Amino acid sequence: MRQIAIFGFILMLGGCANALDAQVQSIHALQVREAMNDYQKAGSPLDKCVKAKLVALAYEASKDPVSASAWHAREKADCEAAMVVLGVDRFSPPTDAGSA
Repeated sequence: MRQIAIFGFILMLGGCANALDAQVQSIHALQVREAMNDYQKAGSPLDKCVKAKLVALAYEASKDPVSASAWHAREKADCEAAMVVLGVDRFSPPTDAGSA
């Protein structure tokens, strides 16, 4: 009898794992949708840069490397456009003036 109860419990946990996986996938899909909606509403080039990064991270969390990679490329393009608009040069580390 005890073995049957344990077996039933294990089967029940297996069903819970499937339900949990479905819930996690649903949450990831919602995060991606919300991040993409935020990106579409972004106004300034800097805002687009930040929002593109958030979409890429949402795709990474949902374990979709192809979409994450595409959004990282978009992020790079958006951030470069933002730097042009803001008149910012690419980051370069400060030089040590005392070592000359």
